[in-house]
Amino acid sequence: MAEVRVQVPDEIMAELKSTLGLRTNTDIVEEALTMLNWAAEEKKNGRQIFSAKPDGKDVTRLAMRSLMNNVRSTV
Repeated sequence: MAEVRVQVPDEIMAELKSTLGLRTNTDIVEEALTMLNWAAEEKKNGRQIFSAKPDGKDVTRLAMRSLMNNVRSTV
C-alpha cells in the first residue's frame, strides 16, 4: 500500500471535515482519491464531467489539467 504525505492548511481540512461530515484526514484523502479515480475512469470512457444546478441550468464543465491532458480515452 502506498503512503502519501502532504501538507494541507488546517483550515482547509477542518472545512472539508465539517462540510462532508468526515472525522479524519484519512477519510478526506480516501474520498478525494475515490472521486479522482471515478473522474479518470469517466474520461477514459470518453465522457465529460459537468456540474449543474438542480434545474439543469448554470452548467460548468470540470477542468482539471491532469484529466484534460493525461487521460487517454479507450473509446
